[in-house]
Amino acid sequence: MRTVLDTRGGTLHLRPRLPSAIGELRLGLRYRGHWGIDLTCRQDLIRVTLRPGAASPMRVCYASEVVEIQPGASWESPLQHGRTMSPATDP
Repeated sequence: MRTVLDTRGGTLHLRPRLPSAIGELRLGLRYRGHWGIDLTCRQDLIRVTLRPGAASPMRVCYASEVVEIQPGASWESPLQHGRTMSPATDP
């Protein structure tokens, strides 16, 4: 599995590299006191959901975008063939 997760400066960094043989990967994560983080990575998108009841928002960095996800909310971004879309291929 080559979906890459990294933590720096209180931010969860995502660099997905989903092999073509895997259509979808779902993970439940615990990070910095957050027990309810759901990560979904498909060939066409990546999604992070912070379950309701989490103590505080969390920051996620993907490509050059840093977002803050509130408890009970989700964030998602498109992928191309399970990988970060380059600026030349963004719609």
